[in-house]
Amino acid sequence: MFFKKIIWVIGIFIIYLGVIFISLCLGDKNLSPAQLFSHLISENEILRQIIIDGRLPRIIMAILIGMLLASSGAITQNVFSNPIADPYIIGIASAATFGAVLVYLLKLPDYFYGILGFFCSAFFTLIIFKISSKSSITTLLIIGIATSSFLGAFTSFFTYLIGEDSFKIVA
Repeated sequence: MFFKKIIWVIGIFIIYLGVIFISLCLGDKNLSPAQLFSHLISENEILRQIIIDGRLPRIIMAILIGMLLASSGAITQNVFSNPIADPYIIGIASAATFGAVLVYLLKLPDYFYGILGFFCSAFFTLIIFKISSKSSITTLLIIGIATSSFLGAFTSFFTYLIGEDSFKIVA
């Protein structure tokens, strides 16, 4: 039984590495595996920067966001003892979108969208859990829905004010 689990984990890890490798090869200019390796070891700094500074950070960010979404969903489902509960129920997703709106309003660089979105969602999640820590799950749910609506209203208002540039903020 234990050996079967080890085989599964190794198999999934190999598939995971394969997907990362394929993602490094795909982009505006698709590269073959041989071209990818030659660009990584070549003297041409521009080609190496395209891979190291362009494609690799996107892959790492996608991995981190996937891990955060999975853990957020698992925690929410565990807290509510409900297998269909999601982060939208208690305002985690609304707080992240609010953070993205703040980045745009403060005119910060693009890489701050994910950073401030994470910190806003963590901050509001801690506040929601702190307020409802001495109460029942029902109180947590009500406070979360109220927070989600409150942050959603601010996000909608600021998105309206931003106008046609609001496509940069994806909810």
